[in-house]
Amino acid sequence: MEAEERDGQRDFDFFIGSWKVHNRRLRDRLKGSTTWDEFDGTVVARALWGGNANMDEYEAVSPSGPIQGMTVRLYDPKSRQWSLYWETPASGALEKPMIGGFHEGRGEFYDQEMFEGRSIYAPRQADGLVAEFRGVRRSGPRHRGLLSGASCPKH
Repeated sequence: MEAEERDGQRDFDFFIGSWKVHNRRLRDRLKGSTTWDEFDGTVVARALWGGNANMDEYEAVSPSGPIQGMTVRLYDPKSRQWSLYWETPASGALEKPMIGGFHEGRGEFYDQEMFEGRSIYAPRQADGLVAEFRGVRRSGPRHRGLLSGASCPKH
């Protein structure tokens, strides 16, 4: 008997709300560096289209200056995959998305992007995150890659 494919439409529901986030960003990416910059920020996320999409606004001040960004996540029920678009005010347009989904609690997302004038393959993985605030536990993915963060609800 063939197992039924899981509907991932609600994979990012845990993230809806206002959050304080702590970020770690590799200082010199793709150069063998092991030095991380750490800084705090805020995220405000909301659901759209009955769960088939969501978006968040991100703000932080890193050691290299202020960061503003927005993630738009669109779910394709036919492929059962998410398209994630990360944009900043400097980009001015939606770039190619990161594509992927979750299987057995682990997220895998992929894209091809430009970095310092060359095209690179950029995989990202997400695994379990539990944030606790006033006795409330919210579970969802934590992203590993060039930027990682741990979240807790903003108060």
